[in-house]
Amino acid sequence: MDKEGRWIAGLLIQEAETRRRDESKREGRIAVNTEFLQRSISSVNHRDVTAAIADTKRVAAETAFTMKARELRERRTVRSPHASSKKRRFVPPSAASHDSDARRRDAPDAVVDLTEDVNWVKPGLVVRVKDKSSRHFRQKMFVDKCESAICTGRMVDSGRTASVEIKQLETVVGKSPGRNLEVVLPVVNSLPAGAVVSLQARHARQGQATVISKSIDGVHEFLVPLKCICEFSDNP
Repeated sequence: MDKEGRWIAGLLIQEAETRRRDESKREGRIAVNTEFLQRSISSVNHRDVTAAIADTKRVAAETAFTMKARELRERRTVRSPHASSKKRRFVPPSAASHDSDARRRDAPDAVVDLTEDVNWVKPGLVVRVKDKSSRHFRQKMFVDKCESAICTGRMVDSGRTASVEIKQLETVVGKSPGRNLEVVLPVVNSLPAGAVVSLQARHARQGQATVISKSIDGVHEFLVPLKCICEFSDNP
């Protein structure tokens, strides 16, 4: 085809394309750029996939955080009952008195420790020094006076004057029947503090003593703890 023929063919192709576009407009059709459409669809798909991956990572992180928090709460819940439900052995005072008196059963007198109750000491009582650092350790003393937390008295054996802290003194209960004792701690309504009773029997291993109380109502026998009675001086 010569040059003129190619030129005529080009005009015919352009005219045919023009008619095709005109027919498409009349029929309501719109020409579509296929390459642009494919690029747009690919871009949208890429954004959707990226968003889906981000959502999946976020959900996984939230799930892991929730499971870790639940695990920590369960650990605290499991540990707390063990701490609060720990059992402690209760030792009644009588058992402690029994062990103490058993160790002293060979001593001439039963000595009762009243460290926790320091208000029982008063003038006229016979007490024993329990301070191991004192030169009067385990010696008896007549109580002359008590001021603040210090007790002053005369040592039974030497007659020397000594001052001892009240908390370093113990009660003394002789084992001879018929000995008069003073109630220093009331344990029954009919035996108030200061009442005088007579020792009938001492039960050192049980930490108790049988005493007799005489009153206008008659003679009554009581079983009382050794820590509630104490010797006193007949000639202060």
